[in-house]
Amino acid sequence: MTQRLPVPLTSLIGRDHELEGLENLLRRTPARLVTITGPGGIGKTRLALELAHRLSRHVPAGSIWVSLASVHEPAEVAAALASSLDIQVPAGSTPFSALCDDLAQRRALLVIDNFEQVSAAGPLLTDLLQAGSSLRIVVTSRSVLNVTGEHRVAIDPLALPTAQVSVHAAAELAAFPAIRLFVERANAATGSFALTPENAADVVAVCRALDGLPLAIELAAARLRHLPLAAMTTRLADRFGLLVDGPRDRPPRHQALHDAIDWSYKLLSPPAQALFRRMAALPGGCTLATAQMLGLEARQTELETLGHVSSLVDGSLLTRLTDPLAEPRYGMLETIRQFGLQQLRSRDEEGETYRALGAGYARLADQAWEAIGGPEQKPWVDRLDAERSNVRAVCEWAIQANEPGMVLRLRTILWLIWAQRGNLADGHTLLQRALALPGPVDEGQRANAVYDLGNLAFELHDFETARAAFTECHDVWTRTEDRDGIANALNGLGLIDRETGAYTSASTRFEEARDIWASLHNEAFVALAQFNLGTVEIAAADTQAAESSFSRALALRRSLNDVDGAAYALYYLGHVASLDARLDQANEFLRESLEVFTRIGDRSGEAYALYAMACCAWLAQDDHKALKLFHAALSLWHALASANGIVVNVDGIAAVAAARGDATVATRLLAATEAYRARIGIVPPWMERRVIESAWAAIADRLDAPRVEEARQAGAAMSLDEAALAALRLVKRSADDVPVNLLEKLSAREREVFVLLAEYKTDREIAEQLFLSHRTVERHVGSILAKLEVKNRRAAAALGASRRASQALSA
Repeated sequence: MTQRLPVPLTSLIGRDHELEGLENLLRRTPARLVTITGPGGIGKTRLALELAHRLSRHVPAGSIWVSLASVHEPAEVAAALASSLDIQVPAGSTPFSALCDDLAQRRALLVIDNFEQVSAAGPLLTDLLQAGSSLRIVVTSRSVLNVTGEHRVAIDPLALPTAQVSVHAAAELAAFPAIRLFVERANAATGSFALTPENAADVVAVCRALDGLPLAIELAAARLRHLPLAAMTTRLADRFGLLVDGPRDRPPRHQALHDAIDWSYKLLSPPAQALFRRMAALPGGCTLATAQMLGLEARQTELETLGHVSSLVDGSLLTRLTDPLAEPRYGMLETIRQFGLQQLRSRDEEGETYRALGAGYARLADQAWEAIGGPEQKPWVDRLDAERSNVRAVCEWAIQANEPGMVLRLRTILWLIWAQRGNLADGHTLLQRALALPGPVDEGQRANAVYDLGNLAFELHDFETARAAFTECHDVWTRTEDRDGIANALNGLGLIDRETGAYTSASTRFEEARDIWASLHNEAFVALAQFNLGTVEIAAADTQAAESSFSRALALRRSLNDVDGAAYALYYLGHVASLDARLDQANEFLRESLEVFTRIGDRSGEAYALYAMACCAWLAQDDHKALKLFHAALSLWHALASANGIVVNVDGIAAVAAARGDATVATRLLAATEAYRARIGIVPPWMERRVIESAWAAIADRLDAPRVEEARQAGAAMSLDEAALAALRLVKRSADDVPVNLLEKLSAREREVFVLLAEYKTDREIAEQLFLSHRTVERHVGSILAKLEVKNRRAAAALGASRRASQALSA
């Protein structure tokens, strides 16, 4: 402990904003007690030291520095402070009285470092402030003091590169504090390290894996003396074993990453420690309700759980993730979470924790299922989507523990997330892995999971797997006389027949399924079968029969208050009307369906409606509008990883490009989708055939046979994803100019939001990427729409796709 200010031996990087805020707080407001909080290794001590040096010239008695790193008992704090300040304690007096008498005479800034282990002595500081009216105190602590007059300033990790910055753009990356810190400390350790385009990606990977924590970054940089950068990136899974041997002049807890976090963990009460360990099992964070579900030893009340959660937040081990007006959600830095997982495993608590989570999420799925299709669908799917990574973690543990039943019980919640918000391939792989496990599974439960696997495989155009799955289910349900199951299997087989052009067989299967459901008085699934019959009729160009089927399906859906199902019927009625050249009526149906899909959060439905509206614009020869709508639909389908949606929209963009004279690119795109359909065995329905045939006719007018063949071969070698990205780039090159003066109206933060809005990200995805609250993003989007003078986010996204807008945003 010392009164003299220590002299910093390293530069302070990336804390200008925090320093300015603290300086303003202490010089220009009545604040007299400021607590700088944050997790271990965040840089509180270094920041406070810089602040003390800056303010010392503005305080008559200067800045006084006291470290309590070696003090562990609250009762010893007064004596420790008096000793460090060279205050003599007269006989018959106390250290506290001597402190008050001395500090009452000083106009000083007292900076006390490492207060967390003696935080119970917080009231002592308020007593000192009352004794000396000219005294101000700054405290560094991992936990808040929770005393009157305390101003809390939480320190965040150092800023990391955003997703928009290329990991190879060394000059741009060097502007981010986390990268600058790593490069400076790595150069100090090796004498020769520099950021280059070749090593930039590895530097970014290390800094991101370490959450921008200064201590962790410094320890990693020091390791470069003995370990190449590329080798380090592969060893960060064991970050606690790797990041040790820090500078010897630092406190022991700052010489290893594990010890820095362990210090905070040991300051918690046993119940708070237990909750911390279990919350570490949740990579996506959790609500208070989920945290309460984790109190396993004793069923805690909500207030008891809130108390423990609050202690974790106050101790800088948890972060509140959402706006205070929304339901609170709490999460951990990944480095802290990995420490918690270590503790969970060392106490052999993984099994009970993940099983409790699995049971809780299964109950949540049952509640959500009741709301699907109705007006409350969006909030429920939003809630489930927020738990996506957590449910994924539970399933991953269950697979590793050979407990397939847990994964299969969670198939409902997973299906709702996959179907509504994408990542079908992940679901397909997960179910396949679970079904391949040798553990015991109820036959009915297995059949239901196999049926879901068939649906996922169908959406991914893996028709062989889908047919095998539906056939297996049909056999099981026939043997067990499950008539509802038989109808489901027939419906699935009918879908495959439709996509492969076996329209007669498809109609027969759908009719059989409809009749079974009708006999069971299952009107919702009767409507589904009727709907699917309509899709066969539209594929076969029988628009009159299709319109009749969709009209009956619409009436049934509405009678059941199935909002989502009614919207799909409206979409197909619009599609039928467009095929009959009733474009005004078609657009009315489609606009209504798009409004419903958007309101209830059905992103697949949004993409379908946008595609059909693009077809209407194409039929009306409005190439500009068609291109924007095809682009909007393709962006959504690409984000959802839906092969079917990608194929039809790439064809649509190719048709517009061919009509505009970009025949070579159009040929490549058409050849790519043609090759994909040939591999999978898909027969394009009538409307898609019209689009494709029109495009080839336009190409034939502009390219001779050798050039067509050359472009065709190049396109056939493209993957579907490559074709999608090429189509999206084509639209961006050919989009009309946007008035750049409109973009100049946006604030810097709004421009960041607008970039992601133009990529058709949801508000929640934007919030996660920019580390903002959901509600804050909503406010930014509303402001953007007003400033850009557009009615909705789709129109704003279309503006963002233009060439000049992209240039202006990247300037």
